[in-house]
Amino acid sequence: MLFGFLKINMKKIVIISATSGRNYILSKDIYSLLKELKVSVEIINLEKYGIPLFTAVNYDAMKSDIGKTIDSVVSSLVSSDGIIVCAPEYNGNIPPIVNNMIAWISVSTPNWRDGFINKISLVASNSGGAAYKFNISMKNQLEHLGSVVYPRFVCVNDNNPLNIESVKKILKDFIKLL
Repeated sequence: MLFGFLKINMKKIVIISATSGRNYILSKDIYSLLKELKVSVEIINLEKYGIPLFTAVNYDAMKSDIGKTIDSVVSSLVSSDGIIVCAPEYNGNIPPIVNNMIAWISVSTPNWRDGFINKISLVASNSGGAAYKFNISMKNQLEHLGSVVYPRFVCVNDNNPLNIESVKKILKDFIKLL
């Protein structure tokens, strides 16, 4: 085979789940669909880590306690091609747990954008409503961090259950951009 020496690199996507509840279930649904599409995928459940509130004044003391945990998350993000954030709308915005993790990530790399820059990102939500404000806030945050955000969102709630075919189409298009 003439091109047998070429190695095909599988794209890697990290799914960040803000909760252990409905958004974690959405994360697992997306994970399953991505596996069907032959993509390397990892879920990071932020509630599992119990990261303390970031404050600059206590950064050095806290960093020594949780440095390995943050470094693990940073390593996953830096080595990924794409990021999917699954979180509910929280008071019309991004949940504090997501902002807190972003704060920790941004101070744990040489360039504060290293975990997100040049990544293709997708915003997803299982929220009480349509999560419009979360979607826009998260899109703005990811773009500020250097990501290119896919223009469609995955949004589910009690009145709008997961539409597998629609999400597959979104994911296929998202993967093409990686």
